Parts: sequence; structure tokens; C-alpha cells
Amino acid sequence: MQSVIILSAVLFFLLSSLALLVAVKCKNVFVAAHVSVFLILVPGLHLVTLFDSNGHVSYQLAPYLATHLAVLAYLSLFVLIALCLRHSLIDNKGILTLAHGVSDFSLAGIFLSWLILKAYLVSRYGVSAFLVFKELAGEEKILFYEFAETVLASLTSYLAIGAAVIFVIKVTTIENYLKRLAVLVPFMLFSFAYLGTGESQMGTRRFILLLMIVGAGVAFLKHSPSLSLFTVFRRSWKVLFLVVLVIALFGMYYQNVRQNLFDQEIADLLLSAEPPKVMEGVARSLIPSLETPTETGESNTFFREGPFELLYELISVQLDTGRTSRGTIISTSLAMIVPRAIAGEEKISINADDIISETFSIIPHGPYLIPDLPTSLIAIFLADLGPVGLVLPPPLMLMGLLLASGFLAQFRTRSSFIAAAGFSLMFQVAGSVESDLVGVLVSMREIGLILLLLIPLCVLARSAKHITLAAAETRCSRHTQDPIPNLVS
Repeated sequence: MQSVIILSAVLFFLLSSLALLVAVKCKNVFVAAHVSVFLILVPGLHLVTLFDSNGHVSYQLAPYLATHLAVLAYLSLFVLIALCLRHSLIDNKGILTLAHGVSDFSLAGIFLSWLILKAYLVSRYGVSAFLVFKELAGEEKILFYEFAETVLASLTSYLAIGAAVIFVIKVTTIENYLKRLAVLVPFMLFSFAYLGTGESQMGTRRFILLLMIVGAGVAFLKHSPSLSLFTVFRRSWKVLFLVVLVIALFGMYYQNVRQNLFDQEIADLLLSAEPPKVMEGVARSLIPSLETPTETGESNTFFREGPFELLYELISVQLDTGRTSRGTIISTSLAMIVPRAIAGEEKISINADDIISETFSIIPHGPYLIPDLPTSLIAIFLADLGPVGLVLPPPLMLMGLLLASGFLAQFRTRSSFIAAAGFSLMFQVAGSVESDLVGVLVSMREIGLILLLLIPLCVLARSAKHITLAAAETRCSRHTQDPIPNLVS
């Protein structure tokens, strides 16, 4: 049976990989990036886990094949819908033009704005200004920002993500761009603070992985825009090998440091009110631990499997019982995206992990600090609606790309902030592989609001510029039409 399982996993991975060839035809690097990340983190990660388990993990054949079919169905629907809508999506040429139109001054300003605001929030709220505080201190100790601080924090965060994507695109397409220290230094400071403190909602590894995939895809477009994908891979295998090596090494490093934040001594240091102890906690959290939780005997570990394993367990329960959560996750997610300023302090805080765990009796295997499941949109809609729910995640993901494409096509190269917001939305959609419905909807809501806020400002600025130019032309024409006085009597 184990040989049949392994053979099925390999065959389905190869079939799923064909979706990448179709994604390239869509001529949007973020469509291909989403498919690439999905292949790596869902069937790819499962395949690695399967070979690494040495037969210790067993699967039932029927739900196992059904899980692979669900994954293949998602990828197929996503790329086919994207291919049909490719003329509505901003193409790669437009993406490069838009990225190159953003000035280095604007990029540096966006990075520094995030750093300055984060420094202010840390000075006021301490370590609770970081997202990781939620896991370390617990829900009851979380402090909420003032309304203006919340708006500014979201604005600077989303714009900084988009600016990071633009920076990577410019690095891979502009020669010697890394020599521009005026933008390189702010980018490095932002990257260290944003990723080193776990601020990325999609996860540090996925954020870096996705940046590298987008950068590699743009580099291929620059050097071989008219070549086939096979030719590009054949000519660029060294670059691909280097990218895979860097990702693998970083993945190994991060896997050995991700548990450090939940070590009791390190957590106490990070939660300390004394800056020297906080700095010591940060330093210790970055040192890899070569011991596994079972070797150290600790029970407060943070154990998580991959999205494929959760999907398999969910489908197994549904095949046996026919159970669904009857739309509870979707309705709860829609309620949770209502801003706290409107919903009040009694806003619902339950998430998809809690509902899936309670409804289907699925919990992480082994000891854990919090029941954090590797939830995906496929698992959410499948849990809520059954097999019918499989058709909804692909159009929902593409909705974000269409939203960003619409704004960017309308205001191409006219505003660095609109460009950063659009790139941020496309980047986060591309990285939404292991994410809940709330995160996806909130990203669309907040970046949509940012774009709606920026567009009138850009229109007003453009109108003021036209009025100023018109006034200047009027003055020049008047001076030209005035008769020259006769100075000779």
C-alpha cells in the first residue's frame, strides 16, 4: 500500500506541475508565483514529508486520492479562469513599466515611514506592538491601537510590502541597482525588522520564498521574453539551483529557530519591560536549536503539519460521516472583517481553526501551545459547503488580482503609493496558500480602502498641477501678446 501511495503522490505532483505551464501563458508573474508557491507548499511539501516519514505515516487510499484530486481541481480551475481573464489582468510588461516608474525616493520614504511608525508604537506599547505578542502573552493581554494608529499601521505595512516587491523587481531588472544605497539601506532595515520580528502575516519563510519566485520570474522575463519555458529553464538551471539552495538552507535555519519564540525563558525575556533583556531575547531567538521538543522533554511546542495533511484529515471525516460546518466559517469570517470601530469591543474572535477543530475533531498531532492548523481556502470552503465549495476559492483569489489590475491599469505610473498598494495586494494574493478566509478578505478590504483613499488625492494633485500649468501658460501668453513699448522718441 505504501508504494501505491508514493506512486500516486509523485504522479499527482507531476500532473499538478502542468498548471505552471498554463500559468505562464497568462503573462502575469503573480499568477505563476501563486501556482509555484502552492506547488511547493502543498503537494511538494507533502511529497517531501512522505519520503521523510520512512513509512511511519499511513493513509487510506480513497480519501488520499480524493485529496490529490481536490488539489488538482483547485490548480486547474485557478489557471483556466486566469487564462480566460488574462486580458483583464495587468500583463508582465505593464508590471515592469509600473515598477520602474516608482522612484527610489518614494521607496525609501515608504520603508522609513513603516520603521518610524513601528518605533513609535514600540515606544508606546512595548513588545505588544508586534504580532508575535499574541502567541506569547495570550489573547487577554493584547492591546488595541487607537483608531488613527490602526489606520496608519495598516497603511504603512501594506505599502511597505508593495515597496519591497517593487524593490526586488528593480533589483532583478536594473543593472547595478544594489549600489543605490539610498534605497538599499532602508530596504534592509525594513526587511530585518519586519521579518526578524515575525510581522509578516503570511509567514517569514513564505514571504521570502515568494519574493524570490517573483524576482526569478521577472529575471526570466527580462532575459528571455520570447523563449519557451523549457528553454528558459535549460539556460538558467544554475540560477534555479542557487534559488532552490538558498530557499532550502533558509528553510532549514528557520525550522530550527521558529520554536525559540515559544521557549519559556526566551518568551520571558521578550516580554520583559527592560530593553537589555528584550535584546537578549531577540538574540537568543535567532540562534538555531538542534534539539527537537521530544529530546528536550518540553511540552509547550508549536507543532504544525502541512496544508495537504489537514485537507486529507478533513476529507477523511467527510467521506465517513458526510459532516460539514454548514457555512459557519464563512459567516463568521464575514462578521470578523467588520472593523472594530464599527463592531465594538465585543467583536467575534473565533477563527477557522477553532471551528474545524471542534466540528471535525481535528487537532495538531503532538503537544502544542495553541491549536494552529495549516488552514487553506480549499479546506475552509470544503468544510463549510462540501465538494461544491471547491469551485469558490479560485475565483476568490483571482478577484484580488483583478482588483489590483483594475486600479493599476487606470492609474499606471501616476502614483508611487497606488503602485505600492496594487503590488502589495497582488503579492499577498499570490502568497495566500496557507491562510484563512479572514486574512484574504481583510487584505482585499484594507488595500481596497487604501486605493479608494489614494485615488481622490491623486486626482486632486493632478488637477492642481493642471491648474498651475494652465495659469503659467496664460501668463506666458499674455507676456507674448503685450506690445513692446517704443523706447525711441
